[in-house]
Amino acid sequence: MLKQRNCVDGNRSLKKKRPRVFHYLHAKWALEDLQKSRIKLSVFDKLNDPHELRAYRVRGFADRDWDRYVHHVADRYAILCFSRSSTDPCMWKRYGDQGAGICLGFDLNRTVILDPVKYVDDVEFVDFPPHLMPLFEAGTTLRPFRREKLFNKAVHTFKPVLTTKFKPWEEERELRGYFRKDQKENGFYFSNFRQQGSGLYVQEVILGSNCSVSEHEVYAALKSYPKQPITVRHLGQLST
Repeated sequence: MLKQRNCVDGNRSLKKKRPRVFHYLHAKWALEDLQKSRIKLSVFDKLNDPHELRAYRVRGFADRDWDRYVHHVADRYAILCFSRSSTDPCMWKRYGDQGAGICLGFDLNRTVILDPVKYVDDVEFVDFPPHLMPLFEAGTTLRPFRREKLFNKAVHTFKPVLTTKFKPWEEERELRGYFRKDQKENGFYFSNFRQQGSGLYVQEVILGSNCSVSEHEVYAALKSYPKQPITVRHLGQLST
């Protein structure tokens, strides 16, 4: 399975620096997330790509059987989609409310699995590994431990199905972070910014070029945060 690495000391793990990543939002939702110290996660069947999970397939599987397996795997996880840049015009237009929204910059420690999305022109086919056959053969009886072990191997083997998309989405240069479906509110899943072991730390708040939210409003939303340096800026003030 996609293992959530244990973190004994979150601050210690954070020192193993990853490049900062960014998430674009409408201003209303960004302020609410900052006030509540959490961010909404996405689930695969609600993503905006109608061909999500369809760019990678295994030879020898009936479409119905493969789709059922893929959705069973995907249903275990929620994701947060990140960008490598806080100044991407495509991302501001598509997810940042035409520049009227807010971009949040995060540092992630090693507890968060982060994968780049691969973009392909056509469906990518791979051969089926024979050692996984007992998991899918009709009428095969497996002990629960054996079934779970094989299932976890299958998740690892077929992980690219979760990170392969078609070329028209390539301009997003997406990174995907995986989270367990632990915190649910009104039918949506969330991850807490400051929860011990969450691995998710907001470090920047970037106001879009057309954003009507003031820096004062942002700082008011951050008033309950511990004393940590969180930069609040307007898009035009950034050089990267």
